[in-house]
Amino acid sequence: MKKLITCCVIFCLAGVVLLFAESGNVDKRETVCAVQDAVGAKAGIPHEVNGKTYYLCCEGCRSSIQKEPEKYTIAIDPVSGKKVDKAEAMIYNLDGKAFYFENDSNRKTFSENPAKFAKK
Repeated sequence: MKKLITCCVIFCLAGVVLLFAESGNVDKRETVCAVQDAVGAKAGIPHEVNGKTYYLCCEGCRSSIQKEPEKYTIAIDPVSGKKVDKAEAMIYNLDGKAFYFENDSNRKTFSENPAKFAKK
């Protein structure tokens, strides 16, 4: 119970940071939690899956990715609809939410009209 409360507090604090996150390209993937798909202000906890490094915001997310790695290491490029590995994808931050792309061209297309591609 104590771990759950701690994780909730951390998640809420992260939410406050996310409210002030600027939209745009993400060049520091270590600031993106692969489980929450949330962009933070500081580097997360590195976690290795099949030789690739993913970053997480808390120990609760580490537990989640250990239980279901395929659920949290793969994303869908909203422009092409193709699966991408979060450890290698190009990332765009839209109001604190991370979107993953197979290439910079798709990321640029998304950034020019996010409402067309982002499911809200």
